[in-house]
Amino acid sequence: MGKYSTIFLVIVIGLIGFGYFQVTGTPWGKTAFANQVEDYIQRKYPSVNITKQTVSYSFKGMAYHSTVILNEGITIELREYDERIIDNYYVAKWEAKVTKEIDLFIKGNVNSNASAKLIIDAANSDIEPYNNLSSFKEVNKYIQGKSKFFVYLSEDVLNEEALKEGLAVIRWVEEKGYTSNLVFFVNKKPVIIIESDQIKSISSPEDLKKFNMKFSDDGN
Repeated sequence: MGKYSTIFLVIVIGLIGFGYFQVTGTPWGKTAFANQVEDYIQRKYPSVNITKQTVSYSFKGMAYHSTVILNEGITIELREYDERIIDNYYVAKWEAKVTKEIDLFIKGNVNSNASAKLIIDAANSDIEPYNNLSSFKEVNKYIQGKSKFFVYLSEDVLNEEALKEGLAVIRWVEEKGYTSNLVFFVNKKPVIIIESDQIKSISSPEDLKKFNMKFSDDGN
């Protein structure tokens, strides 16, 4: 291989490597961010420990992102934003706690093949001021309109049994005071969406069926 061929090959390899790291981030950059995340968590949440951390890089955002599993059993997300680290610890904590609560109710009292989870569309800073509150009912007062339940019904179609399951979940949400929007799924497709202010108008499976989305495949 001639001198110029070697130089050309080195340049090509260098460009390929540069392009690759532009898309995936550098190994040393990921290590540095992982260390920053560890220091950040130790300072902000001294009572928790990291069980596992996975660092990735967003080419679109040109920033590192970390998924961290804590010893509490919850998973939080941290990312770079405006030269600082932001996280979703309090959001993830309440999502995990209430998801476990509603899922236990559904599997024990409704149908073991059904499930649900809480989604909170709020920033960590929206919830942090109320982190000392012990009930989601109290926390939810301050994030009205930013929480919703995804409920996965056990049936393959939106039949009478599925509607009964949905009604049982609605009653549970209402009794707990966890006023939120609800989205019901059949075969992973959304079939019913209930706004929080519509909950009180639903007292029977027939009432719930009125909210059936027209594009859903309910088999009727």
